[in-house]
Amino acid sequence: MKNLINKPTIITSSLASQLEIFSELLNIKTVQNNKLVGYTHSLDIDTTEYIKEQLELVTFMYSGLQVEISNAEDLDLSKYLKYPQRLPVFILYANGNRKAVKQGKVNNREFTDWVVSVIG
Repeated sequence: MKNLINKPTIITSSLASQLEIFSELLNIKTVQNNKLVGYTHSLDIDTTEYIKEQLELVTFMYSGLQVEISNAEDLDLSKYLKYPQRLPVFILYANGNRKAVKQGKVNNREFTDWVVSVIG
């Protein structure tokens, strides 16, 4: 089950510090027909919150990018991944097709560098 992540209206102190660090990446450009989905185990609260924070950061980087979070039961995992049990994972879709995959827990710098490299 996917849940849409919108640009937060209330910014936590943790997210505020990340926005300050990555200020050069904010509002890079507008993209269309792209969707970024973060998948995580629904029972792992800490990782879920971590992934959600990374996805929220991306909402400040690109306008028009659809951002969602989902769990291990999502059928797209087995459809698009060789090892769907290896979570967390991020999948970027372009026009409904898988464009890029990033598996494993990464820090915010690695994550934003990956997003910029695959979206532009």
